[in-house]
Amino acid sequence: MLRITWLLVCLSCIPVALHAQTIEWTDIDLPPLHAITDGPYKGQGITDQLTGLLAKHLPQFEHKRSIIPSKRVLYMLEKGQSICNPSTKKTPAREAIMYFSIPSVFIRGVGITTTVKTTGELPGTRSLQAILEARYKVGIEAGRSYGQRVDAVLARFAHSPQLIDRATENAYEGSVRMLLKDHVHYVLGYPMEFSYTLTRLDAPQKLRFYPLEEEDAFTMSHVACSKTPEGLAIIKLINERLRELRPTPPYRAILERWQPANIIEEYRAAYDQQFLTVLE
Repeated sequence: MLRITWLLVCLSCIPVALHAQTIEWTDIDLPPLHAITDGPYKGQGITDQLTGLLAKHLPQFEHKRSIIPSKRVLYMLEKGQSICNPSTKKTPAREAIMYFSIPSVFIRGVGITTTVKTTGELPGTRSLQAILEARYKVGIEAGRSYGQRVDAVLARFAHSPQLIDRATENAYEGSVRMLLKDHVHYVLGYPMEFSYTLTRLDAPQKLRFYPLEEEDAFTMSHVACSKTPEGLAIIKLINERLRELRPTPPYRAILERWQPANIIEEYRAAYDQQFLTVLE
């Protein structure tokens, strides 16, 4: 009887042990910063490659990956499900429900996409606050953080009819298509998203991208894992790997892959001075 009881106890431990040795990566379809799920660049998004590199350097884990809507990722993290996301903006609200690594991604800051038609109506306008006060419609992704300063502006207009949010896959491209149909006047996004989307739309001459006054030149995001003991243990190991990998040519190549060509030298200097110096 004692042997049977001991066997049952051991068997009950097996799922926990197996679960602890698996990292469930959940990512979103938001190219090229996140997953590229189709077309000639399939699998070449920044987080596609970053997840693969981290998996290679964490061989003690089995790595599983799924692509789901961003709001679903946040919901799963809020509920304490054992998942990790390779590139998440850190906010005070999220720190209450997630563990964050040191910065894992470093890119040009968020800006605004618009049409030549709208630019002519508001020449030189690069302030999100001014755009929203002028009652222009702005396309955003539902549940996405664009950084604390931009988020603060969006929060002031949270219930305004001019904020048009999308919760679909590849929300940025979908919003740009709305822009071309005059359903919105501006779309929030990153310059790499703008450049990538131009390759998929037959309207590059109609679109323009501008940096925002409310945003820094460059911005960072982090690996985020559920706020559980397993999540904390995984983050500690990921931090060790990130400290080793971020200065290396393969890691740099992943993050440079989709940066605008005209800012590469500026980017490389900022990478060394701003990104690599954050070690905790």
